[in-house]
Amino acid sequence: MKKNNLLIIAFAFVLMISSCSNEKSDEVELKSSKALAQFNWLIGKWEEKTDTSLMAEYWNLESDSLMRGVAMYILKGDTNFFETITIEARNGEIYYTPIVAGQNVGESVPFKLTIAQDTSFVFEDPKHDFPQKVVYEFHLPDNLYAYIEGVDEGVFSRQEYFYKRVK
Repeated sequence: MKKNNLLIIAFAFVLMISSCSNEKSDEVELKSSKALAQFNWLIGKWEEKTDTSLMAEYWNLESDSLMRGVAMYILKGDTNFFETITIEARNGEIYYTPIVAGQNVGESVPFKLTIAQDTSFVFEDPKHDFPQKVVYEFHLPDNLYAYIEGVDEGVFSRQEYFYKRVK
């Protein structure tokens, strides 16, 4: 019994010491977590459908500092494009990080948040081949306009997506 009490006291002491030494770190995380809350309107299912295709993004909130999403393009029943995405608050910054199947040797590409407003945000990575910019804009009541853009092999290009929220 005394051993258990001693272990509990030791554990509480370690927790107390670590919380005191990480005061500044917690402050940064708190700021980041509050900043990530501004993306809550993105949570849910978003689709753009035609007779033969489906472009979709599905987002959920994993924690105060992490959102996860998937994006896919299905044409005539075949998946032509698939990516997993995170929006993550880390080190006082917010990043949009996709991993696209069949691209970048399966590695993630972090885009840093450069502009954030109540209903829109912009992430950029000027060193990436294409795209260099990822933009999302929420339009009432349940529309999402998203696009990627940048210079691709010396030519400016933009790909646009017009989603509706699926309830």
